[in-house]
Amino acid sequence: MLVLPDQAGAHPHLLVASGKEGTVYVLDRDNMGRFNAAGDTQIVQEFPLAVGPMFSSPVYWNNTVYFTGNSKPIKGYGLSGGLLTSVPIIQSLQNQPGGHAPSISATGNTNGILWVIGGPQLSAFNAITLAKLYGTNQLATRDALPPMAHFSTQTIANGRVYVGTQASLRVYGILPKLLASGGNGQSAAVFTALPIPLQVSAATAYSGGAISGRPLPLAMEAKMTASMLPRLLPTAKDWRARHIRCLKPQRRLPSPHRAPYWQR
Repeated sequence: MLVLPDQAGAHPHLLVASGKEGTVYVLDRDNMGRFNAAGDTQIVQEFPLAVGPMFSSPVYWNNTVYFTGNSKPIKGYGLSGGLLTSVPIIQSLQNQPGGHAPSISATGNTNGILWVIGGPQLSAFNAITLAKLYGTNQLATRDALPPMAHFSTQTIANGRVYVGTQASLRVYGILPKLLASGGNGQSAAVFTALPIPLQVSAATAYSGGAISGRPLPLAMEAKMTASMLPRLLPTAKDWRARHIRCLKPQRRLPSPHRAPYWQR
């Protein structure tokens, strides 16, 4: 079951449910309607056999309710005034095997992505269009899911997607487009030249092929300067952990009796 946010209209407190037969039920949480041998006319809405076999709950985002019926396209029904649209307003081009529960990642009402496990892979879809954005089988040698437990559901937190498998926990996240290709893992005093010049390459996350014609945000200078350190080491905690002290320009080195500037 999916509990919806409060709605306008005659039934402000709603829940949506479905089952293995694929019928969608919209119910008033304050008055469920009870059993009616003559039909389901006492409930808010019913769409018989509309979404395919559901083995999990639908998911809600941005006035849309998404269903992931087994071996059926993902379907999104619009929600307005306490009622679902009678037909889907969007659906995926591909059938989705498995019937696992979907999840949504978003920035409020923007950048919505629907995540769902289907068959042997985790897939991501644009939540506005349901166009497929990513699947773990795109680069199976790196991203493929191990054997899954029945009805596993992905969890999303802190920009990562977590999937529990039969024997492991897989974590998926955004790969960097800028890769250190030379001069990594060395140190030098501030304002002195590094032994080896820093080199950074821009590459695609999947094939590893070079991306040409893109300016790099960090100048490839062979000198460690105060302006470069914050970009290479993003937090003061990282600086201390690596025993590097970064000073503001035109300031002298901190003495043992003075705290570094990030602690003042």
